[in-house]
Amino acid sequence: MRLRHGLVGFLTSLPAHGDLVRVRLGSLRGYVVCHPELVAEVLRDDRTYDKGGPLFDKAREVVGNGLVTCGHQEHRRQRRLVQPAFHRPRVDDYRRSMTEQVEGVLSEWRTGQVIDVPEQTHRLTSGNPGIASIDWWWRV
Repeated sequence: MRLRHGLVGFLTSLPAHGDLVRVRLGSLRGYVVCHPELVAEVLRDDRTYDKGGPLFDKAREVVGNGLVTCGHQEHRRQRRLVQPAFHRPRVDDYRRSMTEQVEGVLSEWRTGQVIDVPEQTHRLTSGNPGIASIDWWWRV
């Protein structure tokens, strides 16, 4: 299947081609891991399967050298910095804060009202300390 026919269809077609599927995106070549045990191995063994190559290099240019895009050594440091933000009590606080914020915004909406979705989304994410702190940690 070709990617131009839709990302979801493309990705869901890959397991029929094997557990590890070689793909080509223009001049770039790569692999997609399709078997759950292999996915778990790749996620657990970040020394062997370190994030690198042209895809991650480009991603770093766009989103920075954050937790998702950084290599093994930097990932360990960043993960240790981020972990306290995701301890159970903190997550419960974020949930309460976000729920209050969303309910406040929704209470202002009226049936038939036209809303600016990007503006409302920005309002929610920028006005919530929980979301803002998670967003900041994400970009560390």
